[in-house]
Amino acid sequence: MKQPTAAILTAGCRLNQSESDALRHRLALQGVTLVDSPEGADTCYVNTCTVTAHADRSSMQMIRRACRLGGESRVVVLGCLAQRSPEQVRRIVGVREVWSNERKQVEIAGVGPSPVRSRAILKVQDGCSRRCSYCAVSGLRGESR
Repeated sequence: MKQPTAAILTAGCRLNQSESDALRHRLALQGVTLVDSPEGADTCYVNTCTVTAHADRSSMQMIRRACRLGGESRVVVLGCLAQRSPEQVRRIVGVREVWSNERKQVEIAGVGPSPVRSRAILKVQDGCSRRCSYCAVSGLRGESR
């Protein structure tokens, strides 16, 4: 029987990197083989960012690339862009699931990071209470906790 495979693509901040590391660990615990590219992966997770217009463009390009290279793979989009614009993300041909930030937290709850870098990024805070006019983080991730 073929071992399931998954790829994780991450855009944005260190918090996204930490959450992708936790997702990577969860998948490894489930017996999923992690691969570097959407090509040949059964599932591709795209963890997106939306803090600036450039981050939106980069995230959308990453999603489209995953759908194009992944062929028949299941593409799951999560992160702040998925939270802010779920309908826009769902319209991309090849996207099978869009996770809210709440769903992402449920999926990685209780799992520590499994970093691909030499140092783990430890998540110590989620959200922000400042509500700066130029930033969407507090609206997408909630109050600081």
